[in-house]
Amino acid sequence: MTWWATTFEQAAVKDFPRLSAMVFDARGVVPIAYSAFAFALGVTIGMLVRRSLPAMALTLAAFAVIQVAVPIVVRPHLLPAIDGTFELSPSTVDGIGRNPNTGVFHFEAKAPDPGGWLLSGETVDAAGKPVENVTMPTSSGACSPSAPPGGRGTGADPMDLCLAEINRLGYRQHLVYHPPTRFWPFQWIESALYLALALGLAGFCFRWIRRRLA
Repeated sequence: MTWWATTFEQAAVKDFPRLSAMVFDARGVVPIAYSAFAFALGVTIGMLVRRSLPAMALTLAAFAVIQVAVPIVVRPHLLPAIDGTFELSPSTVDGIGRNPNTGVFHFEAKAPDPGGWLLSGETVDAAGKPVENVTMPTSSGACSPSAPPGGRGTGADPMDLCLAEINRLGYRQHLVYHPPTRFWPFQWIESALYLALALGLAGFCFRWIRRRLA
């Protein structure tokens, strides 16, 4: 599956980064670890409940909760995230909101590395304090309300000039993220955690059965 999807993911790295929960859970080696853990979980619950349908329902509910909780609570902390401050540019700005009447800007952040996993992002001023919006001085022609937003383009593009002016005033993007190169380290670490849980459940089952037989 991972080999088959490689070309697609390279072409759609922005929309389907490999570290996103939807893609990560279906690639690499973690599906094997998920299956082993789900099997051990089902055996354990079935052994304790001793009724098929309730055990199946409880197993499905418990596994679903774990699969939702791990990407949110556990996975971001498997490795230390990169915490840095970067200039505002097309590589760190995912979207720009602008009030054409007041010249107030709002910037949506994104990970600077294509396919990276952004944990948090905010715009900060020259003193490093978070700001919700950036208000440009009226004397700044680069970001005048009449200048239409441009694409990535060259240095003469209106939006490139505007971002350069905002950077000159000291505004930056404070980002906390994981680079895409951590896909396989995350895969192996998370697989090891799930396999350890599966082995722990299997050990519990064997001890429970031995105690019951004794």
